[in-house]
Amino acid sequence: MHPNIFNQAARTGDFVQITNQENAKQNFWIEHAALLVRKYGKNLSSRIASVYRTTWPTGKIPVEVVLYANWAGAYTTTYDTLITVSSVDPANQGEAGLEILFHEASHALIESVQEALLRWKDILRF
Repeated sequence: MHPNIFNQAARTGDFVQITNQENAKQNFWIEHAALLVRKYGKNLSSRIASVYRTTWPTGKIPVEVVLYANWAGAYTTTYDTLITVSSVDPANQGEAGLEILFHEASHALIESVQEALLRWKDILRF
């Protein structure tokens, strides 16, 4: 287990709890991602929440750092939100690692967007 890396800490600098198989590539990825999240996380989380017209989740969003996630390099389960991300996928390296974390975290916000769309569907009679 590797303590804290990504979370609402995007706002606090605290960051979400990441578990991993202790290996150098994963630890390097986690350290680099943590630096980027601390630097840009507060602004990104606020902006994403604003776009979705909701609030950023409170508490930590767990992130599991693995060697292989899936064909996309990462995925999120939204019931009891859990982000799984590949530390070795070429698409997740450097600043793209920051993007993938916030992209995946945004899936946790989608429920409120879906609810709003359903309300509008009923109002507009689609």
